[in-house]
Amino acid sequence: MPPTTQDRAVALIRVSSGIESERSPAVQLQALLEYAEAQDYALSRDDILDENLDDRTGKIRKVSGGDSLEARPKLARAIAMVEAGTHQVIISERADRQFRDLDLQRSVIKRVEAKGGRLESPKGGRLSHATAEDEYHSDMDGARNSYVKRTAKERSWSAVEDAIKDGRCPARVVPGLVRGPEGKLVHADAATVKAVRRAFTMRDEGQSFLVIRDYLAARGIVRTRAGVQAMMASRQYVGEIHFGNHTPNLASHTGLIDPDLFDRVRAMRAPTGRASKSTRLLARLEVLRCGTCQGRMSASATRGGRYPFYRCANDKCKGRMSISASVEDTIRDAVRAAHRDEQGRAAAATRARQAAKDAEAARRKRDKFIELLEDVPDLAAARAKLAKLNAECDSLEARATDLAAHAPRSMHVDVEEVMTNGPVEAQRSLIRDTIERVTIHPVGTEPERVVIDLF
Repeated sequence: MPPTTQDRAVALIRVSSGIESERSPAVQLQALLEYAEAQDYALSRDDILDENLDDRTGKIRKVSGGDSLEARPKLARAIAMVEAGTHQVIISERADRQFRDLDLQRSVIKRVEAKGGRLESPKGGRLSHATAEDEYHSDMDGARNSYVKRTAKERSWSAVEDAIKDGRCPARVVPGLVRGPEGKLVHADAATVKAVRRAFTMRDEGQSFLVIRDYLAARGIVRTRAGVQAMMASRQYVGEIHFGNHTPNLASHTGLIDPDLFDRVRAMRAPTGRASKSTRLLARLEVLRCGTCQGRMSASATRGGRYPFYRCANDKCKGRMSISASVEDTIRDAVRAAHRDEQGRAAAATRARQAAKDAEAARRKRDKFIELLEDVPDLAAARAKLAKLNAECDSLEARATDLAAHAPRSMHVDVEEVMTNGPVEAQRSLIRDTIERVTIHPVGTEPERVVIDLF
């Protein structure tokens, strides 16, 4: 039946999970508006359905042409409009924007045509079962679209399998490891490797993920508590690559963490480690020393806890030193001053952080593209783009690694910010790295009694 004047259309827009191409949402929309005008279809703004937009959350979601109808609520809504009789035609820029699954295509055509509706596209014409010839051509187009999707998925699966077998990790690389010149995982700079190994040792000793998070943050490895927990569960640290349901490579690179230590940390179930007996800044740091016996000083307070102070912990010392907790501010100032003297520290910190952010953004872009390969019909073009993304990742990671390797550790953090507003453990970490010892002498005013030795 030829279309009647002013049939009402519902338009479907779908992109392959965000891959930029000549068939972007804006281009699809323009083509559909022009087609509706040429066919004299009524097409209002409310009748344009973007399948990638989640109306409930407002977020962009992945939608494949091979998804079931349950996973494509906008397509289901379009069918319901036709079945309700309010709309007469469903249009998409191309047939494979509507379907990449032959069974789904046949089912939808049957439902739409049962109500006198039509499925059309500017590039492909009409999908119909009205005659045997119509059904044959529609099925041939649908079979081709299904074939393209399935073979692309199989080839992308094989490409990822080959990469894993060769030791090239398609997943996000954990701190302490980087991609080498051939894409294989190698150890990062010595400072980062040392920090990661220390983090595993801290966890093995019973420290909480929160404490480890602050320790890593003070060394430029910024993660949430959950991020630290996930990071320490990655088997990349023992030389293995795992990615989804793909065949793992159990000997892909030189591990960073001893397997026994890794297994002990993985087996730990306690969500928190042993808490420090004191929350005072210098408690258990062992940098504060008695000027009489050179023994360490511990945190204490007067009865009721109103006046905190530090006191020599050696009860056999004949001149046990004590000093008010205000010495903490003196030490904070000393750390600030020490790092303020490093010429160009702030500029270098900015460059290092920006390089790390650029490398991370490139990795996310590349990892996202790998997920989307199943919807890319041109495998050669996909491989070329993937090679370009890998080269971009390698270049940016090399720059970030170089900046980190040739800069003092303090360049990874804003010392002023940490020593003013940072968590206690982050401040303690900077003190450990900056100050060798603080000796409290018996004579003089408080500033004169405090002798600070820097590394």
